[in-house]
Amino acid sequence: MPGGTVDPALLPLSNRQSCVLASSIPDLQLGKDLGIPGLSSLQLKLARAPYAARSAEYTERAITLWQLEGRAPIPVEVQMEITQAPSLFALPVMQKRPWETPFQIRMSWRCSIPLRFPASVTPCALDEAAMSSPEDWTPSLEGAPTGLSLVGSSAKEREILLTATPDKTTFENVAMFTFPKLAFGAPSQMRPRWMAFVGRLFTPDSYLVAILKVPTVVMSRNADQQSKAQSLLWGKVMPLSSTSLDYTPFIDHVKGRFTHLGILRQLTPADFEFLAAKAGFVKVDGSIRRKPSSSEFSTFNIWLDGHLQTIHHCRAHFERLDPLILAGFACTREAARKAIWDQPPGAFLLRFGSKGGQLVMTLKSFSGSVDHVLLNHFRLQAEGLENTVQAYPEARLLLDTSTGYLHNLNHALQWHYINQDGGEVPGPKRRKDYCSSPTECSSRNQCPCEGSGSFPSLAGFPLGPGLPHGPVDILLAPPGPGEGHSAPPSLGRVPGADAHTLYNPLIDGSFLLPSGMLPHPGSADFLHLGGGQDGPGAWN
Repeated sequence: MPGGTVDPALLPLSNRQSCVLASSIPDLQLGKDLGIPGLSSLQLKLARAPYAARSAEYTERAITLWQLEGRAPIPVEVQMEITQAPSLFALPVMQKRPWETPFQIRMSWRCSIPLRFPASVTPCALDEAAMSSPEDWTPSLEGAPTGLSLVGSSAKEREILLTATPDKTTFENVAMFTFPKLAFGAPSQMRPRWMAFVGRLFTPDSYLVAILKVPTVVMSRNADQQSKAQSLLWGKVMPLSSTSLDYTPFIDHVKGRFTHLGILRQLTPADFEFLAAKAGFVKVDGSIRRKPSSSEFSTFNIWLDGHLQTIHHCRAHFERLDPLILAGFACTREAARKAIWDQPPGAFLLRFGSKGGQLVMTLKSFSGSVDHVLLNHFRLQAEGLENTVQAYPEARLLLDTSTGYLHNLNHALQWHYINQDGGEVPGPKRRKDYCSSPTECSSRNQCPCEGSGSFPSLAGFPLGPGLPHGPVDILLAPPGPGEGHSAPPSLGRVPGADAHTLYNPLIDGSFLLPSGMLPHPGSADFLHLGGGQDGPGAWN
């Protein structure tokens, strides 16, 4: 819920009746299929006469002149008004995103003789400087400034023919102009914006203007601006919604958003539960007790858009399932902290942040603390996920939250590490069925660990019982009692080995022991390994 105050620039404009705050509009309900009610009192209508320095406000019809060569000018009554505006315009909007309910403009003409002429309507964006003196505002013929640009704003043109009324005393016509793809082309930097429409008359320097007095704020793709922007427009008032969204259509909507981007990874039930709660659903004992309002659903979509953009920049890693590079949406800050807490220093996981578009690394530091590091979004876009993560030297062991296994960072982010069996696996990578204990292997006709040449997942310290076994990069034989360490009793014994064995990812040519581990190189528990990877190494 917004907790700030209305933008101070809106208050004086509201006092001069040049601006109408959305919170003061009676019966305004927000929904993608709804319009703003009572538009006749929410727009400012201006007329600019030929050669005039300023526009003048009018309420009903403006009078312009049709000049015929050799004859006296003929008066023509003209009217232009906004007949439809999307209700969601009263909420912060995203740049380059049109509304599902389009703006509609109506122009009408009446004259004493039949006339044929072209007519056009062009949308324009206004800032607070223009709204402070709208009578002095003049539409630019050379295009709008960058901060006031619009997309889908090409002038709509009509050929108008005035036809006789039933009593044949006058000739008139009405034309509707619809803008289904209209959107702001650039963010407003947290400043208010208004929408205006300019209808050209019979001379280039004469026109009508209809301005919607309701302001909005245009946001960039940084979805974390939503709360602040809504506060600038609504203050502490919570926008009213029209309808509530059911749970099943919501799930289908989320699936559709991912499918539309071609993302093949399937979200888990826990992910859907989290996303539903984020949108505003409240479930008690499996039943829906509360549904999100339209404004909450709109806010959720903006939040989700930010994360979808992040997924777009690291899609290949998001699609990987063996190992799971990016944790699902259900991996919250607290869940990530619990998962990393018992892991060795250097262990980390990647998860989505609480604000749209954020990617967070939860890291077990070498000081023993659990840190949450916000990854640089611009670096992620420019250099990719692998280079972004490798910029943090403490991050060495990636935790696969679906299995509890740790993976060496340098190996886990490489494509061939995922598909050890050769050949492409279409779609998301399948998780291979590896044994979790030595006895399990002997009970199978064909163990997937055998014959691979290396343990495909390079698993380290599992959270569950048992240790993965089979061929690995290095076979480590810990020193016996009296040499500073004893083999942890939970470690498995490989058939044919003389001692308990530990399977550990390589860490820059070194390895860490989980028993009594100390954080710093050179300590009793940080041992360097010499020798090749084809057999047991020698202790240094």
